[in-house]
Amino acid sequence: MKKLVTLKELSLELGVSVSTVSKALNNDPTIGHYTRERVEHLARARHYIPNQVARNFQRRRSLTIGLIVPNVLDQFFVQAINGVDEVATAKQYSVLVSQTLDVESRSNAILDLMRLDGVDGLIATITPNTTNLTPYRQLEAAGIPVVYIARSLNDPACAQVTLLNTDSARIATNFLLDRGHQQLAYINGPTNVNASQQRRTGFEQALQDRHRLADGTIYQPNSLTAADTDAIMAKAMARADYPTGILAFKTYMAIDAITYLKRTYPERLDQIEFVGFGNLPLLKHLSHKPAASIEENPGLMGQEAMRLLMQLISDKPAESTHIEVPGELVVH
Repeated sequence: MKKLVTLKELSLELGVSVSTVSKALNNDPTIGHYTRERVEHLARARHYIPNQVARNFQRRRSLTIGLIVPNVLDQFFVQAINGVDEVATAKQYSVLVSQTLDVESRSNAILDLMRLDGVDGLIATITPNTTNLTPYRQLEAAGIPVVYIARSLNDPACAQVTLLNTDSARIATNFLLDRGHQQLAYINGPTNVNASQQRRTGFEQALQDRHRLADGTIYQPNSLTAADTDAIMAKAMARADYPTGILAFKTYMAIDAITYLKRTYPERLDQIEFVGFGNLPLLKHLSHKPAASIEENPGLMGQEAMRLLMQLISDKPAESTHIEVPGELVVH
């Protein structure tokens, strides 16, 4: 590999100091027009590339932000990454993306790497098992602001961008009620994720508003796996009054539930309708799909998270450090 040309090499060839070459390339007014032209001409001829790392170090900025997500294959986070990157690019920032696979030890190791890499700020989705924010607090203590995305925290001091979960769940539940379903169920998410409780609250509020609270059942899986969804569907379908309207914490869970029906109760496929959180692009390719989805606007979440992070990096007062993005019901 060809070695990059340095300022020192340019200065030796021109017979001037390194400082003169540097000033000429940075349009310093103390450098004369003739000298500047000589330096620029040689720099172009030798394909000189400025050492941006050194420049950023002088400014105490890396122009890089860290982005930690659970899984880069999840369509929600694919769109969130795009939203972050769109704003970051406009601000001339690079985005360093890592995935935790929802493993806390992996998350902590990534946080250490982000700190060593000197990112200017961090956007992160905590794992469902995260109970100790000390690794994140250590970043903030080192002057690296953190914005949490998608999964909210019970901490008013944390900057975060999330979905308006309770209202979105209420809208989804009312949709199922308006379709005439007499027995409803909600398949919940992880218990220690705030969104699970918020969506459950919205589900129960919608039933209560229609005096139907006794007609709703909450199912609590141990994980978000297809095996757990199968176990819940087996329990629900064994009931004489099995639910025909089901709200799922994630659309992926609704798809797993539909797959279970295809395999085990195909005669009920046309009786049972689902609504899931996440308007996945793949839905248009499915023959059997949820009746509707909640569009969580992950791209907008990513944009808002990056804008908020830029404010925190620049020490500008933010209008709000708790941003909730509205969800939209999309009927399929």
